[in-house]
Amino acid sequence: MNSSVIKAENISKTFKVPKLKSGFKGTLQNLFYRQHQLIKAVDDISFDISPGELVSYIGPNGAGKSTTLKMLTGIIQPDSGNLEILGKSYNSCRNNILKQIGAMFGNRSRLLWNLPVSETYQFFKDLYEIKDKDYQKNLEFLCSNLEIEDIVQKQVRVLSLGQRIRCELVAILLHSPEIVFLDEPTIGLDSWAKWKIREELKRINKKLNTTVIITSHDTNDVDIASRIILIDRGKKLFDGKKENFIYKYSQQDVLVKIEFRTGKTVHQREFETIIDPGKIKNCEKNQLIFKFNREKPLFQKLREIDNLHPIVDFNVQTESLDEVIRNIYENRQ
Repeated sequence: MNSSVIKAENISKTFKVPKLKSGFKGTLQNLFYRQHQLIKAVDDISFDISPGELVSYIGPNGAGKSTTLKMLTGIIQPDSGNLEILGKSYNSCRNNILKQIGAMFGNRSRLLWNLPVSETYQFFKDLYEIKDKDYQKNLEFLCSNLEIEDIVQKQVRVLSLGQRIRCELVAILLHSPEIVFLDEPTIGLDSWAKWKIREELKRINKKLNTTVIITSHDTNDVDIASRIILIDRGKKLFDGKKENFIYKYSQQDVLVKIEFRTGKTVHQREFETIIDPGKIKNCEKNQLIFKFNREKPLFQKLREIDNLHPIVDFNVQTESLDEVIRNIYENRQ
C-alpha cells in the first residue's frame, strides 16, 4: 500500500515562449515572423510527501515553484514523468482528487465579489457535497479560529485584504481536504494577519493531520514547516529536514560570544595567539566575539581562552533561516 499522499516521479514541464525583438524593425518582425524558444520550468523532479507533513517548497523567482503547484493541483499536466495524488492520477480520477484537495494561489480570490462571504461558503458546501452536520461543525471551527465570525455576512468587496485572505483560507478548508496547497498565502498582509494565517496552518496541520505544501518568499512562512524542498531553474537542489537545510547551506563560520569574569578591559592582542586576528570581530571591556569554523572542536579553544581569562558565559550564534535563504539567492549564479 502506498503511504504517500503525493508521489512525483521525474516530472518535467516545458513552455514554448516567443523571442521578441526590440526596436521598430524588430516589432514588425514580431508581427509577421515570430521565433520561439523552449523554457524548461520543471526539470525531472521527484519527491514523496507523507500524510500530515508540512512542507515548504521554495526557490528564487522563476525557479519553477508555481508550475510545480499547478501540476500538483491538476491545472496543468506534466510533459513527462508520473504524478499521483492520494494514490490516483488526474488522468483517470480528476474529480475524485479535486474533492480531496484545497488550493490558494496568492491573492487570486475564490470568493464571490459582490455577495456576502457566507454565500461563497454555501456555494462550496453544495459544490463539494458537504453534509449539513460537517459543514456547520467545520464552519464554526474555522471562523472561530480565524476570527471572522463578525464579517461572514459582509460583502467581499468591502473587506480588507487581510480579512479576505482569512475568509479564503476558510473556503479552501471547509470540505476538510486531505492536502492543502498554498502559493504565497500571506503576500501583502500586515504582520498580525500573517501571524494569524501561520498559526492556523500549524493548528490545522497538527489537529486534523492535513498535509500542507506552501510556497513563499517570506521566510517566516517557510519557517513553520519541518521539511524544505529547494528548487532552482526547475531542478531540485535539496529535500530534507529544516535543520539539515540550515546546516548544509549556512556559512562554515559560527559567531562565538564570550563574557569574562574579570573587571578589567580585555584586549584583542591577548587572544591573537589562540584565535586568528582576522576572525576576531569585537573585543572590548569583558567581552570577546569571534568567528569559528563549526567543523572544528570548540571546547579546546574555549579552554585555552578560559586559562587566560575565566569565562563567565558564552553562546554560539548560527545563521537564521532567513539569512541562509538570502545568501542562497544572493549567491545564485
